[in-house]
Amino acid sequence: WQALTQVLEESMEYTKYLDEKGEEQAIPNSSVTITVAELGTFFKTDDNVMMDVLVSMWDGQLENWGHKTKTTGQTEIKNPWLNMIGCTTPSWIQNNFPEHMIGGGLTSRIVFVYGDAKRHLVAYPDEVIKGEEYRELENKLVEDLQQIASLAGPYKLSAAARTWGRKWYETLWTSRPLHMASDRYSGYISRKQTHIHKLSIILAAAKRDEKVIEKEDLEEANELLTSVEPHMIKVFEAVGVVDEAKHVAEITAFVRVHKWLTSNDLWRMCANVMREYDFKTALRIALQGGILEIEQRGEHRGLKLKSAVPPTKH
Repeated sequence: WQALTQVLEESMEYTKYLDEKGEEQAIPNSSVTITVAELGTFFKTDDNVMMDVLVSMWDGQLENWGHKTKTTGQTEIKNPWLNMIGCTTPSWIQNNFPEHMIGGGLTSRIVFVYGDAKRHLVAYPDEVIKGEEYRELENKLVEDLQQIASLAGPYKLSAAARTWGRKWYETLWTSRPLHMASDRYSGYISRKQTHIHKLSIILAAAKRDEKVIEKEDLEEANELLTSVEPHMIKVFEAVGVVDEAKHVAEITAFVRVHKWLTSNDLWRMCANVMREYDFKTALRIALQGGILEIEQRGEHRGLKLKSAVPPTKH
């Protein structure tokens, strides 16, 4: 985190824009975007100071952020704005994120985009997108991003957007989504409004030069964010999981791949990763919970995913 704050401090520049009166204004800001191919090389979840730094950066308040130590001296960041896109797996999160980070803290400030199956089976992308088409699309994207980068100044909400936003906000706090009923998601729910408005600015900038958030931007942002929540839940559920749940997930994964297994075959596959008692307990939970069901094939009885549960691809 010390290196991160140093980079932010060194990145300070002034953003100029015209205010409502047509007068030029200049705001100092320290903005950095980080791409992390493997989150484990950046995050140290046991470093409480680093977690606190990242949490404080998220709000993006118009104020200076300061920190002072005996060794590094005084660090002052003017209006910090930190963007990060990182890649990891649920298993890494399960092994490295403590339970207390789920209810609030850093994880509620992260939008987890998770996919457990390929959307398109494309072995060789150049067979689908030709070189000329790719370069043309790339040039148009660069041109569009350059135009977006020229925008400066505050965004405003249109009257229709505010009307929609007030109604949405009331619904959020009076009719909590059923798929996020657990208290584990309270922190995320509390910050969903901010997530949506930040995303709305991006959508508005991608569509028009006017610095106005329209109703359609909020609606689209809400739709996009809500669409990733079912998969986001899978990531949250990977943190603080009890052993029984891990064992159920393990036996379910074997049955999912093999489609149908006798209990003896399933036990042989699981013998190296769990005790017999744990296996029998997980099998009972999976059957009682309606995850697995018994199916007779000839002289043998075996296990398969219950048909009412859509199979999850791995």
